[in-house]
Amino acid sequence: ILPEPDAWFRQVEAVSGVRVARTAWQEARRSALDMASLLKRLNARADLAASPLVIAEAPGSDATALRREQADRKAAGLDAPWMTAAAASSAVGTATGGAIRLRDGFRYDPVRATIALTKAAADAGARVFEKSAVKRTRFTRKTADVVTATGSIRTRGIYIATGRPGPVFRQLERHVTVRQGFA
Repeated sequence: ILPEPDAWFRQVEAVSGVRVARTAWQEARRSALDMASLLKRLNARADLAASPLVIAEAPGSDATALRREQADRKAAGLDAPWMTAAAASSAVGTATGGAIRLRDGFRYDPVRATIALTKAAADAGARVFEKSAVKRTRFTRKTADVVTATGSIRTRGIYIATGRPGPVFRQLERHVTVRQGFA
């Protein structure tokens, strides 16, 4: 569970301003803490463990750009402690010129967490349609229709667990722009 958005603070600040960038980082940190808290409350057997996030330059790279990123985060009032080259190299297991170390990250088993979250949602009254192949979706301002091979479901909202809309949600594709990703 990452305590920050999948972007560089400097880039977000340049596009949207320091206030928006700071808010995005604060909300991402709060969301990471909330997710961990939720998994604990649900007694999810998801092997949840605190795990700091270390952002380091690639081996042999100059750490100047990362150091500027860290300074910009600090100037915006965000927690972004700098790790020396020796400490960073020890933490990541490879030579690096330094790193940013963020608290409030977590490791967890995503399959077990998903099972616990789905069970909690079902216990609260949500209907879960697992392994139902979706043929088509239609949206109005207030409802969505999900068409499967055996019928359709009208609902106020759909949660899609994917990185991109894909062919089933072709009408949403124009609203999605991939800016950055990782594996």
